[in-house]
Amino acid sequence: MSPSMPTIRGAAEIVIRVNDIGLTQPFYENTLGFEFVSQHPADSPGIVFLRIADLDSDLGAGGHPQLLALVDRRIHPTNRPFDGVIQQHTSLDHVAFEIPAADYEPWKQRLVDAGVEIALETTFPNMRARALFVCDPEGNSIELICHDEGL
Repeated sequence: MSPSMPTIRGAAEIVIRVNDIGLTQPFYENTLGFEFVSQHPADSPGIVFLRIADLDSDLGAGGHPQLLALVDRRIHPTNRPFDGVIQQHTSLDHVAFEIPAADYEPWKQRLVDAGVEIALETTFPNMRARALFVCDPEGNSIELICHDEGL
């Protein structure tokens, strides 16, 4: 008899290394609406934390929301050079954020109004979902996905 599988409740934090926090942070704050939480160090941020959503879990009840952390690679370098997001250099394909179905068209319009190119608009009939794909200023692929009863 095998032991039961332990549970994962959800994503607590996504960390993206960036070349320019000053360019990337406004995209996530102003375009996607993530809320600024903190930056470290305070005078010249090497890491910026943005709230994606509240967690419905013990971690969330303790004050830890879902976070996106932007890490300035000049201050916190890796051991290899960064040539942009090139699939041969990373296993990350994209990051997806769930949106309410009723907000799909308003999100689409908000992105267009912000000058963000919609790289792909698609449906996933087997999951009854539809999605918009865009790129952040660093070239990371971002998906906004919602349930769609009509599929």
